Amino acid sequence: TLTDWTGMPYEDLLGHGWGNAIVEEDRQRSAEIFMHAVHTRTHYDVEFRIQKGDGSICWCRAAGDPYEDENGDYAGYVGFCMDIHQKVEMANTIRESEERIRSIVEQAPIAIGVLRGADFNVESANETILKLWGKDDSIIGKPLSKALPELEGQIFFDLLKNVYETGVPYYGNSVQADLEHNGKIENLYFD
Repeated sequence: TLTDWTGMPYEDLLGHGWGNAIVEEDRQRSAEIFMHAVHTRTHYDVEFRIQKGDGSICWCRAAGDPYEDENGDYAGYVGFCMDIHQKVEMANTIRESEERIRSIVEQAPIAIGVLRGADFNVESANETILKLWGKDDSIIGKPLSKALPELEGQIFFDLLKNVYETGVPYYGNSVQADLEHNGKIENLYFD
């Protein structure tokens, strides 16, 4: 399979020759991971890029484990190398999309917070909403009930739960929220 992928002759891939199939930027790191595993006789698992015979670059994953012969003596490694290019490209596309969305949220001139899951974990919040909430970015990653405990007993958790469960948005005008600012609860109103 590696000869098909790379267009390199079988003989050129033997010994340490397989390393020449790996793109230069990934070669040393990949070889170090593999050689460490060989010297310690442990599992290896590494992702790297190879240049295919047609000149294109392809992401691969190689993993393996030491094995023993019929006498129980160390006999080498058995492993695999698989094409994971689509998986890596998809992960990169998702990451770039998330970064764009995060950038939009952070730069928006209005207050925006993104909550995830049934616990309404604060996934991201721009500076404007953090100021309105009277919080800093240390609340990122926390459930809203821990980030804004003063909301307990107010209508917001019920509203959010309903939106989460039904998918029906809620629109409010001059809705009162009692939020803590500088150690004091303040009555604020939001649309």
